[in-house]
Amino acid sequence: VFLIYLFFLHFLADFCLQTNWMAQGKSKRLFPLITHVLVYGLTFFIGLMWNNLFLLTVFTFLNMVLHFITDYFTSKINRKLWEKGMEEKNLHNFFVGVGLDQTIHYTTLIVTSYILKG
Repeated sequence: VFLIYLFFLHFLADFCLQTNWMAQGKSKRLFPLITHVLVYGLTFFIGLMWNNLFLLTVFTFLNMVLHFITDYFTSKINRKLWEKGMEEKNLHNFFVGVGLDQTIHYTTLIVTSYILKG
């Protein structure tokens, strides 16, 4: 049940609360990426405030750093896949890239929650 809750928070933070400016700008500039990661972290912090404050802080910080690293690379790759896909009218590889990005995010959430909560 806890993992489902984490996945819901991830969906909220990574999709619902990510603006077009963040999504389109994070592959080109650091400021939109940093803003996205701060919103992501704040969503988790608020969503998990009922938890142990120390563990919550460590969990949030770890996932913010890991989310930044992941998006730093995947947003650049996915931007190129999107542009190439639009030219070829074939977005399959772009969606594979988005799927890989999400798989990495879910894996980091699972691993960090397992390490911190046991």
